[in-house]
Amino acid sequence: MMINNQGKIIKICGPTNNIKYIMITYINGTFIDSTAAAIPVNDLGLQRGYGVFDFLRVKGSQPLFLQQHIDRLYRSLAHMRLQLSHSKEELINIINYHIQAYASP
Repeated sequence: MMINNQGKIIKICGPTNNIKYIMITYINGTFIDSTAAAIPVNDLGLQRGYGVFDFLRVKGSQPLFLQQHIDRLYRSLAHMRLQLSHSKEELINIINYHIQAYASP
């Protein structure tokens, strides 16, 4: 997951049935194919590398150590003086939705 300097989630990866990874982008409450996504060239996250990155493992459609990841993400955001536009609960719901929507059968 990648979060830009305006607190927007801009990338989430997910597996396909072929165990390859596709890039899904979450912008303004909508998941879209990353090839259709764009970041403005004047975005400070792009220009100066302001951002926070985190990855988590999913096993059997269950995110492992999700609460610990969320807590670490928010600590990192605070350290960088960035604010996420979602609460912890909203972010957990977005992650769980993404896992269910893009899970392999």
